[in-house]
Amino acid sequence: MSTVVPLALTLVLVWTISPFDGHPFTFSDTAQVRRADYKLVASALYSEGVFRQSGDAFWKAMTRTGRRQGRFLVWYYLLVIAEGMTVGVLSVSYPALTGRRWYNRCYKWSAEKVLLPNISEWHVLLTPFFFKDKSTVVRVDILCVDNTLYRGKVVQHSLDKEGQLAGLIITEAKRYARDLYLRDQEKGPVKKEDYWRLIPGAKLYIFGDKILNLNLTYEGPEAPPDVIAEIISRLLRQPVSLSSLAGKPASQKPTAT
Repeated sequence: MSTVVPLALTLVLVWTISPFDGHPFTFSDTAQVRRADYKLVASALYSEGVFRQSGDAFWKAMTRTGRRQGRFLVWYYLLVIAEGMTVGVLSVSYPALTGRRWYNRCYKWSAEKVLLPNISEWHVLLTPFFFKDKSTVVRVDILCVDNTLYRGKVVQHSLDKEGQLAGLIITEAKRYARDLYLRDQEKGPVKKEDYWRLIPGAKLYIFGDKILNLNLTYEGPEAPPDVIAEIISRLLRQPVSLSSLAGKPASQKPTAT
C-alpha cells in the first residue's frame, strides 16, 4: 500500500488547514515564524559559530520545530491507519459490493485496478475471498513433483518474501494409493475413488516447492461469480478455466483449475 497519499495530505493539513495546523502540541505559530525556525535550526546544526551566537533563540526554535514534527507524525500515522482500514474494508467487502447498482460506476475500476492487484493471488485462490458466504470451504487436490497425490481442506497457506506459495496446511488429508490402483487395474475394472487413504493427524503441511499442480474446489451455497476466472487469470498471468456446477450433487462442486 502506497504512503504517498497520506504523506502529501498530511503536509497540506498540518501547514494550512485548521485544526490540523495547531493540534496536537499547540503553540502560537505563523508561516514567518516557521521559516525562521527552520532556517535557524539548520544553520546552527551546520555551523558551530551560528549555534553559539543564537543562544536561547536556538533552543526555542528547536522546541517549536520538534513540536511541528511531532504534530506531523501524529497526523501522518493516523492517516496511514485510516487508509489501511479503508482499503481493507473495501477489499473484504468486494463480493458484497459487486452486486450493487452503483458498482460499475464507483467501485469496479478502483477495485480491479488498485485493490485486487495488491492482494496476493494465493489469498484469492486459497480462501473464500470472492464469496459472500465466508463459510465456503476450499478443497484441493495436490499433485507433487514425485507424482504423489494428496487431497484435503485448505485451512492455511504461507508465502515467501517474494510472495510465492511457501506451503499449504490441509485437514482431512488423504493420499492416493496410486501403485495399488495401477496393480489392481491390471486385474480388472476398479473405482478410482476407492484408493484414497486417510492420513493420520489433524493437519498436513505440504511445502510449496514440492507442489506441481493444484486443483481447487469451492464448496458452498453459491457458485463462484463470473468475474473470478477473469481476475485470477490476470493475477496469475495465465489462462484459468472455471466451471460452475451450482445445484448439482455434492460430488460435483464448482472447480477452478
